[in-house]
Amino acid sequence: MAKPVYYEEYIDTGAPQYLLHYPVAKRADAPKRAKTSERQTAAATAATAANSGAPVLLLVHGGPGFSESFMGYRLKAQWEDLFNLVFWDQRGCGKSLAASTKPITYPIAINEIMSDMQAVVEHLKKRYGVEKIAVLGHSWGSVLGSRYALEHPDDLLLYIGVGQVVEMRKNELCAYNTLRERIVTAGATKDLEMLPNFEELEFLPREDGQSEQQKTFWRLRQKYNMVVKIDLCTLAMFVRSPSFKFSDFSFLKKDVERLRWDLVEYLASFNLRDLGSVYHLPVAYLLGAEDYQTVTSLAVEYFEGMQAPRKLLRVIPKAGHNTMIDAPEAFAAALREAHALLGG
Repeated sequence: MAKPVYYEEYIDTGAPQYLLHYPVAKRADAPKRAKTSERQTAAATAATAANSGAPVLLLVHGGPGFSESFMGYRLKAQWEDLFNLVFWDQRGCGKSLAASTKPITYPIAINEIMSDMQAVVEHLKKRYGVEKIAVLGHSWGSVLGSRYALEHPDDLLLYIGVGQVVEMRKNELCAYNTLRERIVTAGATKDLEMLPNFEELEFLPREDGQSEQQKTFWRLRQKYNMVVKIDLCTLAMFVRSPSFKFSDFSFLKKDVERLRWDLVEYLASFNLRDLGSVYHLPVAYLLGAEDYQTVTSLAVEYFEGMQAPRKLLRVIPKAGHNTMIDAPEAFAAALREAHALLGG
């Protein structure tokens, strides 16, 4: 797989914000690596965008705290020239965390992340010389993306939800019931005995960490293929990424989990319905049919009641929570349909 041209930069919002650009169409004079001045990088990305006419798509990653910029080269190759792709490592994770000269020792607040996102969007609008951009939110990123789309519709061309979060408590109940059904179907008596009662589960980890019941619930979900695992294929994507450095594993360290306690608490109590269902921009949901980490049926139910100028729902067979990687060709086809909403 040929590695596309990319550009890296940092902006300062009170904490470093790492941005990885994959612009449309390789230009003859474009630098192959990011060892250029900020002025050269800005000129290259802006010129490429102006020449291509392709919209800018900001990808907002999951977690909280799981950087996805390492898979940028692969997604760019799969999605070709639909968008000028920009990956953002949120405050306290990935290369944004690695670039922090002062250690972050306090929990990060949701308002800080939303403020960072607004600064990133405004920066990209200026950098690419456009009035609006598109946003793709994956998993936790769909919480941020949905909220931003509802609060700042004038900034966005399109919102795309992947692994869309709707209501986490109900999500976990649906996942629990599916897990129990799978255990019973498998006739796994020991696993059934290990499975805690749903009422015993606590979804708000604090300084003392998760309860034993919650850890058991998660291990069983892993065993029955109901959550994303960091496997050899994931690690291979890290290693093959042209922007990868071993220091980028920092977001996986347990000693930074404290940074995300408040974000995890926000996620655990999140209910998208509380923010509304009236969108003043096109919306596409591209969902994995076998996503049991953010249960697809809840997203479909919310989508059906959504009001938007144009909207698209695609449920992709044989794809789970990591929909973009699980079914790359089907996802790329669905993304082209989402892109077509811009012309409606």
